[in-house]
Amino acid sequence: MNNSELDYWFDPSSRTLEELRVLQKKAIEKLSLDDGFGKIERIAGVDCAYFDDKIVCAMPVLDYNTLEIIEKKYIVQKIAFPYIPTYLNFREGKAIASVFMKLKNICPFQNDIHFQLEKSLFSLY
Repeated sequence: MNNSELDYWFDPSSRTLEELRVLQKKAIEKLSLDDGFGKIERIAGVDCAYFDDKIVCAMPVLDYNTLEIIEKKYIVQKIAFPYIPTYLNFREGKAIASVFMKLKNICPFQNDIHFQLEKSLFSLY
């Protein structure tokens, strides 16, 4: 995914809330929680924080066995979408995808637990 595709996918201003909900439902249909990873060697986490009109998204990659930090990246972007319950993915999704694309040690990644537990928030994976 490149920046233009990110801009398209995560441009909520060009869609109604109903259209955004449809995108979420389509993404949920693609979600699989099956264990298909094989041997896990690296894990990553992600979190976002806000200050003023900015979102900061950080993602460390760790060695699965030693928990040593292999890599860490962050990104700061302008917030493009207001906080609306169950639409958090459109507020944080572009930042999460952008920081993920900066990683050199790409790995299957462990997301914030709210993405796994709240299917209505799920749209990236």
